[in-house]
Amino acid sequence: MVYDLSIPAALRGLVILQVGTLVQRYEWDQHVPLSRHFGVSEEQIASIAGGDRVSAFSPAESAALSFVIDFVRDGEVDDEDFARLASTFNERQIVEIAMVATQYLALGRVMTAVRIEADEPTGPAGPAGPAVSTAATRRSAPSGTADL
Repeated sequence: MVYDLSIPAALRGLVILQVGTLVQRYEWDQHVPLSRHFGVSEEQIASIAGGDRVSAFSPAESAALSFVIDFVRDGEVDDEDFARLASTFNERQIVEIAMVATQYLALGRVMTAVRIEADEPTGPAGPAGPAVSTAATRRSAPSGTADL
């Protein structure tokens, strides 16, 4: 898992949700409740679900989402998209965005390839109530807090 990141939890949530729309529904279903908990708005969730990466997002968030779409689809990130990303984020943050996307891209591919069925969504505002899912709780996370 990816820890000690400099990018905000809400941005991580947006990245994971974007991957979920492109790769495997599991990420979407599990991370909508968690993303809400970390500050992603209903408007942003609906925008990602509808394929709009501009209207509900800051320029930085929009740049990150455009990067993730290119990155996940075929790895070829358009020069203009990368320039927008690089004008907003430092090198560490760009790598963090790519690594979060990679982690959930890989998980989605593995789940699809080996036919793992998704769990019911859990976590903040999910069916399990306020507890965070075991998939989202990491013993190595600071103070046992949930992490996206």
